Amino acid sequence: MLTISSAVLARALSRSRPAATKTTLRSMGMRPREVVDELPPNFTMDHIKPPPHGLGNPLEADEEPMAYKRNPVTSAHAIDLRGDGRVSVMDSAAFGPSGSVVHGRFGEISASAAQTIPLEYLALLRPASEGAAALREITEASKASTGTLLVYGASRPAGMAAVQLASTSGNAVVAVVDGQHSG
Repeated sequence: MLTISSAVLARALSRSRPAATKTTLRSMGMRPREVVDELPPNFTMDHIKPPPHGLGNPLEADEEPMAYKRNPVTSAHAIDLRGDGRVSVMDSAAFGPSGSVVHGRFGEISASAAQTIPLEYLALLRPASEGAAALREITEASKASTGTLLVYGASRPAGMAAVQLASTSGNAVVAVVDGQHSG
């Protein structure tokens, strides 16, 4: 009778079972290259020169040579809609020689008073002062210190000034754009 040890039996059974996983290696028709180029013994990183255009700041875009270069704003003018639509001389603002701003209607405004206001907004002082005057009349005529204010034409300079001044004084403001935005 034939006797088989348990180790031989386990080995024979393991060969007859298919493998649970099969590992293959594909090289896509390429052979690995084993040759490593050695650096010369006197080589340092100083031998590598930067490109001729320089490295630059990677976050800063290169300036386009054909781009239009704008000059800084030196004056701003409003359009006179009450007349024939010409540039208003009275509602204008320009930088003066001493750094102050010269307004066509209100005269010279000191540089310290105008340093936080863009020059384009200073040309809108007359309509903004009209909105501030209207708000003052409304608050003086009302019996309550605060309330709700409805502003029609809130996209115009007078309306914007009234909305901003009323909201900073504690009033509830409902701002409505006027009919120029309907379409």
